[in-house]
Amino acid sequence: MKVALRCFAIIALFLTMPSLPAQPYGDISIGVGLGNSAAARASFDFVLESQLTLSVFFQMHDQNSLLFEENAKSIFAGGMVGYAPALGELCRFNFRGGVGYYSVKSAESFNANPVSRGIGVLVDPRFEFLLSRGFGLGIGGYAVFAGRKELYGINLDLMFGNLRD
Repeated sequence: MKVALRCFAIIALFLTMPSLPAQPYGDISIGVGLGNSAAARASFDFVLESQLTLSVFFQMHDQNSLLFEENAKSIFAGGMVGYAPALGELCRFNFRGGVGYYSVKSAESFNANPVSRGIGVLVDPRFEFLLSRGFGLGIGGYAVFAGRKELYGINLDLMFGNLRD
């Protein structure tokens, strides 16, 4: 746990350093999503050459039987690439997608193997509003295709880090 906190502190310091002309923009995004599941999301994002994006993400999805048709919990983690053209000085559209590893745990008692694992695909476009140099807001939709499981919805992300000049 201490190692994870140290890594987070080092990354946070790197992202908030003064920007240099050749330095890429980077941020940590934390958010929630709602669709056919409730989701908690986190990603570490880089914007290179002002348009190419690289991301590492982690998502947890919960389909509680009181709110949704199924009762399952899913974890999805991996990497994304994208294209983020500017829509003005304070806004950009980040069309990104990628692949990752998923694990779905079903609560159905009749299933002999309630956990399924494999490789899945994520499509995650969003509008990014760069409210200040260090804070932004991302709004968009997501679709996860993980084996026989499809998760989709809308998301709201808070972005912290070196977002713009």
